[in-house]
Amino acid sequence: MSDYESRTIKDFRWWTIEDLATTTDTVYPPHLGDLLSILLDNGVPAIPIDITE
Repeated sequence: MSDYESRTIKDFRWWTIEDLATTTDTVYPPHLGDLLSILLDNGVPAIPIDITE
């Protein structure tokens, strides 16, 4: 891990999509659970999407 990652990442683990969509923890990118769910339901978008908030 980089110095920045060591200072900012408190924990890491595997998440379910539901857990990602409902967590109050900070995850990046924002709304990762929703984005992943859309990707799995609809496939890769024809054009890139903006994942910043």
